[in-house]
Amino acid sequence: MIKVVFVDYMGTLKEDTNSHGKAAIVRISEHSTIQDVNETFKIWVEGFYRLINESYQQTFLTQDDIALNLLRMFENQYGLKDDISELLKVLQRSWVTSAAFPDTLPFLQNCPLPVYILSNSYTQYVSDGMAYSNLGPYDGIVYGDMVRAYKPRAEIFEKGLEIAGCKPAEAMHIGDSFQSDYLGAMDAGMRGIWLNRNGKSVPEGVEAVSDLLQVLPLLKG
Repeated sequence: MIKVVFVDYMGTLKEDTNSHGKAAIVRISEHSTIQDVNETFKIWVEGFYRLINESYQQTFLTQDDIALNLLRMFENQYGLKDDISELLKVLQRSWVTSAAFPDTLPFLQNCPLPVYILSNSYTQYVSDGMAYSNLGPYDGIVYGDMVRAYKPRAEIFEKGLEIAGCKPAEAMHIGDSFQSDYLGAMDAGMRGIWLNRNGKSVPEGVEAVSDLLQVLPLLKG
């Protein structure tokens, strides 16, 4: 029986990008040798996930560290000529001010079980972002810095279970990343729900929904 719901933050409760995030990518593109915004974004995303995967225990990088490393990579490899510290501030604003999805608030208000946000994002950006969009209620935040590991590694899911005081079989985790959220949760023994907002093909046997409100009936009884 499910007793606790864990939910991802970026891409699940709030949109991945907003005007600040897009502005940072445009500035990086315009002030580097790349010039093409789409190519800049692709390079950024690939670098972000590479550093997330490499960040573990002794090699752990905070969210700010990852962003700074990527900005310096653009500086060294693509001739970026801009104020790195100012670009970081633009990115930090984007992590807080991104818009909530329309189903986020109704889900949080109507979920019959305790809800914990389990995110790779740093807790301050999550808490500030939730407050910025007036989102709640929720019962706590679990984040990678707590265990020096990011999803899909087991440590962050195990920390969530410890904080919520429940067993893996008593927990559900919802997230938009098939690899990090769904597979990570399943490997940790939780019930994984893939939030497939973009209508991608769903592998056989995978429990998927297209919006958060579709999860509510699964929590009854």
